Amino acid sequence: TGSDPDSDTLRYRAWISSDEGKTWQTLALTDATSASLELDTAKWKDGAYRVRVEASDAARNPDDPRKAEDTGLAFVIDNSAPQLSGAS
Repeated sequence: TGSDPDSDTLRYRAWISSDEGKTWQTLALTDATSASLELDTAKWKDGAYRVRVEASDAARNPDDPRKAEDTGLAFVIDNSAPQLSGAS
């Protein structure tokens, strides 16, 4: 959740990392003013990931923009199909 003390509209950017933050790939956001992110996991290989988000008031304050960013906890993408064993 993002907020601004003087109620400026915030714009968000997001990145995803599969190597504990050593490298980042930009995530395309459907709405840069929404604090929600929908991730299509089918586009990513199975593994552990982190997402970094930046909130900025640059749209309202282009000459002196303020921003904050945070990196979320690691999460796992697992799109592998289930396997059955012992079936006859």
